[in-house]
Amino acid sequence: MGRNEIRLRRQKPSSGNLARYRNYAKLMARHERNQRWQRTLRALIYVVIVVVLMILMILFFLVKNLENIQKNKTQEPKNAVEAKMPDKDV
Repeated sequence: MGRNEIRLRRQKPSSGNLARYRNYAKLMARHERNQRWQRTLRALIYVVIVVVLMILMILFFLVKNLENIQKNKTQEPKNAVEAKMPDKDV
């Protein structure tokens, strides 16, 4: 680990090194705010992932349904009964 990384790890607020600071209450409030922000961001990312997956599933089923409809339109039914109207001679 480089010197800069060690310094950054030392400055990172965690529960163990928060007691070293003089303004403990303010630092604790900042730490709580950072934790809340991280939880909110994580929840938002999970929601976005779930929404994207649901949209992809809906699109997949719609495309599959449209393919089945197109396939059924091109094939004539085997047991279809043709009803012809009688010709009217007047």
